[in-house]
Amino acid sequence: MKCKKNCAVTNQNIWFKIDGYRQAISLLETTFFLFIIIAMVGGALAAFTGALTNSDVTQESRNIIMLGNSITKIKTVKSVYPPSAQMGTSLYNMKLLPAAYLTVDGTTIINGWGGGVTLVQLNGGTGFGIGYTGVPMDKCASLVGSIRSGPLSIVGPGSVNALTNPTPVIDVDITTAQSICNTGLGDVYWAHMPQ
Repeated sequence: MKCKKNCAVTNQNIWFKIDGYRQAISLLETTFFLFIIIAMVGGALAAFTGALTNSDVTQESRNIIMLGNSITKIKTVKSVYPPSAQMGTSLYNMKLLPAAYLTVDGTTIINGWGGGVTLVQLNGGTGFGIGYTGVPMDKCASLVGSIRSGPLSIVGPGSVNALTNPTPVIDVDITTAQSICNTGLGDVYWAHMPQ
């Protein structure tokens, strides 16, 4: 290491002459400070990555709640919810589909993870269901646990057409959410079933 004016290198220490005093920064101290800086940068990156991961779950949760609210608006226009084959088209034509959903013609709805979104009429038009396929397993429990408000009253694993093992959304804890996701292998449904 080359030393310029007022410094000297001896025994792996860098000596500085400041106001007549000799100060040394050892290689060990330098390494320690670099380690702290690297740890801080790594922590900031981890927090940023975690925020991005949670943002897609938050977005999909909002989409599902918005979709449930939009479907209830259809019933205020009509006396019952539309038949399953017409529900997506009705939402599309009334411009009630959340903007984040990809749709070609109102009949094919894709969620943010590329899985399908199924909309069905239940109980002869008095209820409705929303099916979600292709939810990543590492995000599924967070998604299931995040929907606790709005018109959706039950959640369960698998197909919305089967309505297997329904659980009231208010009763979903992390263990229940993980069980729903594991049983459905990333396919989940929510439904509005009037009492």
